[in-house]
Amino acid sequence: MAGNKPGGLAYDLSLFEPDASKKTDKKETVRDPKVITLENSSSDRLHKHKRNPVVILGVAALMAVFSAICGTILYYDVEINELNEQILDADQTIVNQENLSAQYKLKIDSKLTPEIVKDYAENKLGMSKANAAQKEFVSLADGDKAEVIRSDKKDTFLTGLGKFFNVID
Repeated sequence: MAGNKPGGLAYDLSLFEPDASKKTDKKETVRDPKVITLENSSSDRLHKHKRNPVVILGVAALMAVFSAICGTILYYDVEINELNEQILDADQTIVNQENLSAQYKLKIDSKLTPEIVKDYAENKLGMSKANAAQKEFVSLADGDKAEVIRSDKKDTFLTGLGKFFNVID
């Protein structure tokens, strides 16, 4: 079979080349009655989708709302991160200040012994220890008594009114 074809090819490629003799004008071509041909303008109209302006505006509004929501989420995420950084900085400042306070208390405690304070109070401020005449003990056991009267019967309006007038006397 391969020997029957010119050039020894198994396929005849000349079938796929455009032939100048087969070219004819559009008017001369025979049309198949089953094929409907449309003009270019009418076929373009069929393929184009009619766009409803309400749908377009609706989609645009939906996209705007979605963009606004995404923008708001990003904005508040940034705000939260900044506030967290401020909180961490404030916590670090508090820790540093507490350490300084502890250091200063240790320095003060090491400088002010009870003997130094006593000497300062006696010599500079003119203070003295309290003697027995200046001391007075107060007993709260005698005056701290409370009496609660509990009655099991319920008071009516008239008995309550009578007690009220008895208290006034």
